[in-house]
Amino acid sequence: MYGYDRGVQRLLPVVVLIAATRAGAPPPISTFPSVILPADGSEPPRNTRYWAFGRDAPPLSSIGVALSVNGNAAALDVVAHGCCLVRGMLAAPLEAADSGLLTVTSPGAELSSSFVAFDHIDVLPPGLADASVLDFAQGRLVIGVQGNDDHELAGFLARAAGDDQVIGAAPPGYVLEAPAAPLGCVDVTAVDLAGNESAPTQACAPAEGEGEGEGEGEGEGCACAQSSLTPGVLALAALYRRRRSLPRSRP
Repeated sequence: MYGYDRGVQRLLPVVVLIAATRAGAPPPISTFPSVILPADGSEPPRNTRYWAFGRDAPPLSSIGVALSVNGNAAALDVVAHGCCLVRGMLAAPLEAADSGLLTVTSPGAELSSSFVAFDHIDVLPPGLADASVLDFAQGRLVIGVQGNDDHELAGFLARAAGDDQVIGAAPPGYVLEAPAAPLGCVDVTAVDLAGNESAPTQACAPAEGEGEGEGEGEGEGCACAQSSLTPGVLALAALYRRRRSLPRSRP
């Protein structure tokens, strides 16, 4: 993604990479709410949406999403998107330098963030640099994702191929998980804080039995988003394959 140098208002490249570290691969998103955006201390565009990510989100009736702007309560239109995302929208953009406080609550959890609106209306879609299948187990795809934006990414979305329903969502810094039957594909997009989305890229489950062992089936079957892997994604895939290949201790 790209951040703004507030002094000279020029774009500075800030690449969001899902890369392996000494501690291992990035984690999947944890229980809802795990991450909310705009992030605490950030400067989102004036037309930002308000995002809450987390696995197994409860019904919308059990979720509280509250926004105050310059100390006054603001009315949000809040919509749930599948298992893992709730998104809110104001009727009109913020003004430059408006201060906001976002609070998201669910049973047993609460997250808050404060931010100041930057004088920018974001209308350009982000780019999806990579959406590569790292693992497929128990009917779920694990997808390594990379993206960029002219201001800031909100995250990545997965939809059933040819469908509008969101079946997986994750912010930057996490792998994207989504259900898929063998040979099934999902459409992956990057989305920025303002809700602009990239063109979709398909990520597909391998053929049945493919890739079950170390090195088995590699280079065959569905190649939707599994070719031309970047070094970071290759490292992630190796970590996931190694973890799956380790012998399991017996009780």
